Amino acid sequence: MEIESQIIEEFRKVLQASAVDDRQFTDRELEKFIIARNSDLEKAKDQILGYFAFQETWNTRDILQWDVPPVLRKFCPGGYSGWARSGHPVWIDIPGKIDIKGLTMSAKKSDFVRYQIYKVEELLADMRSRNSPDQVIMIHDLSGYSLKLLFTPGMDILIKVLVLLEDNYPETLFKCYVVNAPRIFPIIYEIVKPFLSKRTSGKVKILGNNYKEELVAELGPDCLPESYGGNLSGPDGDPEYSLKVCQGGTVPPEFFADDLGYDLSEFTEAKISPGKSVDETIKVEKPFSILSWAFQTKSKDIQYGLFFRPLEEANSQEQTIIPLMRVNSHLVPEDGIHTCKAAGYYSLRFDNSYSWFNSKKIHYSFKLSESSDDVDYNEAQEITENTDL
Repeated sequence: MEIESQIIEEFRKVLQASAVDDRQFTDRELEKFIIARNSDLEKAKDQILGYFAFQETWNTRDILQWDVPPVLRKFCPGGYSGWARSGHPVWIDIPGKIDIKGLTMSAKKSDFVRYQIYKVEELLADMRSRNSPDQVIMIHDLSGYSLKLLFTPGMDILIKVLVLLEDNYPETLFKCYVVNAPRIFPIIYEIVKPFLSKRTSGKVKILGNNYKEELVAELGPDCLPESYGGNLSGPDGDPEYSLKVCQGGTVPPEFFADDLGYDLSEFTEAKISPGKSVDETIKVEKPFSILSWAFQTKSKDIQYGLFFRPLEEANSQEQTIIPLMRVNSHLVPEDGIHTCKAAGYYSLRFDNSYSWFNSKKIHYSFKLSESSDDVDYNEAQEITENTDL
């Protein structure tokens, strides 16, 4: 699908009218946002405003300078294997080989998400340097996938990554081949499908038992590991080509974190009695501002959630952004980030109502980073009025 140049020019005018500097985007980049929103220029503009917040939240401009935690490099499965005969890069994803529990015991969730963004930015930089086609071919290998990945804490992280990439890297996927689909694949697909655009869903092709032959026929053998029917192998004849395509695996206990480096002297300390909860509330006046939090408990778990009340309706019933969830923050400190779609009162709640006897000692930080003055906040408010929080 190609967008006529006059539509792209019209889109530039829409952005300019919203005080967005359109010169930072090439025609092709704007075309991707237009295609992703089915040529609805207002929705495409909204997506770009969200993209600005995403850039600020994850510091994508400098993300390749980030010192990636070794446990993520060593145990996050998947990787880029080569270039298809069409010129597209080939990325192999192996979610069934991820040790979600081990990774969450060894690294912060935000670092896990940041690493997925890092890998995308790294690949895009390589694509630009080669002047290759600007879309990626993915092989989604579901071997080893089990029901445990459909539940928290694994699925919430994976879904978050999926939504972030779908929203902020539109039309980056050229084609996706699903191989080794287990019997539970229909369940997996029904969970994931709502987070995919119809156009992305239409790029998915499920291959059968002869997937190796089909992959070689469509992509060529020189971009595929031997285990997928290609010519690539690693040291000592490794058929998985693990040098480039990480095979994940169980995270050893020596990677588990006792202290992830929080300076507790800068944190607020609270004691939460049995059956009680504590709220920390921040007033947010500018949409697209960013809330961040981090906390750890002394010796036991805690429930936490994020809640919202509109600015002009301070006494109204609160809305749930993050439902209360029980986390082992005494083992691995918890943290998170939320981009505020609307002005209002945001409450971070620590809940000990489920405990009859044990008080919980907690150290926490809850901070607001207001968004840039380059954004038209009145318009941003109109954009988010009919959007679920």
